[in-house]
Formats: sequence, C-alpha cells, structure tokens
Amino acid sequence: MPLMVKQLVHAGSTMRARTLAEKIAIATALENKVWPLINSGKIKPIIAKTYPLEQADKAHRFMESGALIGKLVLVNEHF
Repeated sequence: MPLMVKQLVHAGSTMRARTLAEKIAIATALENKVWPLINSGKIKPIIAKTYPLEQADKAHRFMESGALIGKLVLVNEHF
C-alpha cells in the first residue's frame, strides 16, 4: 500500500558516524531481509522517467518542477 495512503513517513540517514561493525551488521541485514524482496519482485522502486545521461539537465529540470513521483534514472547508452 502506498506510503501516502497510510500517512507513513520514509526517512533515511547516512552511515558516516557508524562503526565498521555497525555498517557490516546493517549491510548483512539488508542483504538477508531486503534484497530477497527486491529480487522476488514483492517490492520495487517507482521509476517515473528514464533519461539518457546526455539529458541530465532535462531530468534535473523535471525534478525541480515538483511533478516528480518516484525515481529518475539516467542511462548511459554507451555501455
């Protein structure tokens, strides 16, 4: 169910201040609990639009427009 429907808040933080042991524990938990859900398709990111890398300025303008819901993906077509 979408976050807005349940009035949930999604928050993030950096791991700079964490010890190496804490970072390893977080990475292990992510690998064991989250990646299987992504791999199975039970959860997936919402991709709003995809732009060629050369159009990063256009993608940035779209992001600033306030119309963005989901993720923008820049694609390097040379690989």
